[in-house]
Amino acid sequence: MEIIEKRKITVHDVCGRLSPPEKSTELMDIFGMVSGYRIEEDRFNPGSSNTALKGEFYATDVATGESYFSGKAYLPEPLHGNIVALIMKDPTKGVEFAATVSYRPAKTHSGYEYTVKQHVKAAPCDTMSHLKAALPKRKKETSA
Repeated sequence: MEIIEKRKITVHDVCGRLSPPEKSTELMDIFGMVSGYRIEEDRFNPGSSNTALKGEFYATDVATGESYFSGKAYLPEPLHGNIVALIMKDPTKGVEFAATVSYRPAKTHSGYEYTVKQHVKAAPCDTMSHLKAALPKRKKETSA
C-alpha cells in the first residue's frame, strides 16, 4: 500500500469526520521526529493561534490501513503540548514519539474525547549526533 503525502497530519485529516463512538475506539497510529514548531493564526478563530509541529510524521488509519506522511502535524493533547514544551526547553534537540490515538464517549460538545497511548514516550533526542560523528576529525589550524 502506498503512503499518501498530506499537507498536515491531524486526526481529522487521517480518519475523516468522526461521530461520537459507543465505546473507546482506536483511530490512528502515529510516529515521528519533531524538529521544531511554528505558531500560526487559527483560520477558524481570527485573533487566536495554533502551534504546528514541524518535522517528519507518519500516520496510519487503524480502520482502513491507509498510511500518510507530512512535514507538519497537530496532535491531541496532552501529547502535543508536552512535545512543544520539550522543544522549547532545548531547541537544539528534536523530539521522537510513537503513539496510538483513540477516542471515547465524553460529555463534551463533540460527544467524545481523544486518548493517547504512547509506545515510545515523547523525549528529546540528538537527531544529528550520528551524522556529526561520521565526519572526519579535523585538527584546528593555528595561524602563523
